[in-house]
Amino acid sequence: MAVLIILIFKFEPSEKRKTTIAKQKEFGCELGRVDYLGSTLLSTSIVCGVLLLRQGGQGFQWLSWAPWLLFLLTASTFTGFVWTELHVAREPIFPFRILRKPNVLVSYLVSFLQIFAQTCLMFSVPLYFQVTSQASATTAGAHLVPAVVGNALGGLLAGWVINNTGRFKPLTQISGLVASLGYVLLMLFWNGSTNRWEAWYIFPSGFGTGMLQAAIFVSMAAGLDASDIGVATGGFFLFMSIGMVSSVTIANSILVSRFREGLEQRIHGPNKSEIITKALSDTEYINNLPGELRRVVIECYISGLRNTHYISLFASLASWVLAFKLEDTQL
Repeated sequence: MAVLIILIFKFEPSEKRKTTIAKQKEFGCELGRVDYLGSTLLSTSIVCGVLLLRQGGQGFQWLSWAPWLLFLLTASTFTGFVWTELHVAREPIFPFRILRKPNVLVSYLVSFLQIFAQTCLMFSVPLYFQVTSQASATTAGAHLVPAVVGNALGGLLAGWVINNTGRFKPLTQISGLVASLGYVLLMLFWNGSTNRWEAWYIFPSGFGTGMLQAAIFVSMAAGLDASDIGVATGGFFLFMSIGMVSSVTIANSILVSRFREGLEQRIHGPNKSEIITKALSDTEYINNLPGELRRVVIECYISGLRNTHYISLFASLASWVLAFKLEDTQL
């Protein structure tokens, strides 16, 4: 019995050690499969790109050295990421072969353009009501509700149609036109005095975007193997995020440049520079201006916002045109 106990205690730890060593080797192999270089390069590229888009024209001037440095870092690290994924990584975090699958790249671009257009709208609407109606930030933000409601209803309708018909391409084509209608209505009728019913002119853009996002995701996933859907979905949402960030920067740059140009042309007098500087930086200052001067400044501001609607309309129509490139399949 004593000998048996000794043997048990002698060999049991050894077996446990073998199991532990085997697990450690297996874990080490799993870690070895991680694409560290690709992950680092992609993360660096995204961070630099986001900083460039978010701070450009605000945190630093476009003609200073900072945007050029960020642009070079973004371009070089992204180029390194592509090269790593194609030639170095054993198991890439984003296999570029996915882009050759039916509808994937087109779905990415359509989603990018439509979310770009919608985010431009979400950026401009609160500013419009803050300036024209002297609304608080909370009240101005509440005017986005029609677009949010439209977004939800559009997504639900698209899901119902796809589930019952098995078709997604017609929805992607219709939704681009529906969203474009909303931007046209804003350009035509939001001229400074907007009643509660006219505030619902943003509903079509939200409805079209919601319908498109649901349909375009299905179009992307329809031609993929189950093993590729996770990676492809990550790329899909990355394109959406880039669209949102870039749209705010571009919309703000267009608004400021057109607003400044209008003020330079229509305001005269010794305090011209001071008025322009303060009007560009503070909507509350605009609300406190005297009668005729305030009217002129508001008209210039609305003109600047209208130019952001032009960009939204262009992006929405571009997504509509690209949607014709999708391959339609019966689900």
